[in-house]
Amino acid sequence: MVSWRDELARRETAAAEQVEHLRRQIAELTEQLVVAEQMLSKLVITRETMTEILTETDIAGPEFPERVIEYRCASYARPPTPYRQNYSGPPSAIG
Repeated sequence: MVSWRDELARRETAAAEQVEHLRRQIAELTEQLVVAEQMLSKLVITRETMTEILTETDIAGPEFPERVIEYRCASYARPPTPYRQNYSGPPSAIG
């Protein structure tokens, strides 16, 4: 017959091993989660950037995508212009 002390020690050892195994699994899953979150972040940023680029390209016209970049750069170099009732796009000096 097994003594209660031996059985208790066996169970304690088994529980400690299970705890350590679960901690290793959590560490591995945490690493995988970090990698997956980074990939998701990159994809969200890419989608937002592409949406911005495509929206601005549609505004500037598909044949002149460089006008978008020029317009954005020029708009940072000068104060904003007041709203004009008959707005016809970016100033022709940059396009």
